[in-house]
Amino acid sequence: MNRSTGRSLAWVAIAAQLVFVLAWVVAGALQDGYSHLEQGVSELGADNAEYPAVMNAAIVMLGLSFVALGLALLPVLHVATNLRAVLHPVLPRRPARIVAVALFAGSGVGIVLAGVFPVDCWLAVDEGCEQRFEEGQLSWQTYAHVWSSFAFDIFFLLT
Repeated sequence: MNRSTGRSLAWVAIAAQLVFVLAWVVAGALQDGYSHLEQGVSELGADNAEYPAVMNAAIVMLGLSFVALGLALLPVLHVATNLRAVLHPVLPRRPARIVAVALFAGSGVGIVLAGVFPVDCWLAVDEGCEQRFEEGQLSWQTYAHVWSSFAFDIFFLLT
């Protein structure tokens, strides 16, 4: 990877995060009964939401932005004036660099999976949905969503 690729990945990550926030605000405003304060963003991607594909695509994009951030931390290839290729790290050459890359990538994969596996219904405000969740009566995608979101939380906390 060269220096401009690393910078491009960082800018793409920032842009994707802004698009995610915009999608969250707009989809929340268009969704009848949705409360930005009481409900999670995942509920805008639920099967019973008005525009689930838009929100789930934004969630996947957010996850990919974390993967891009991880890749941007990898060493960049710099061609010196004497045409020798030299690797210049973005972070110091220590095991912590690899850990940071892995944590950002793990965070990204967790969010991507949360976008790919939407919840069935509004868990935060629908008591019937919450009860079916606790009884294990929702689809496996809902439980995959919850676990992948939890994985994101752990990886992101560790970053």
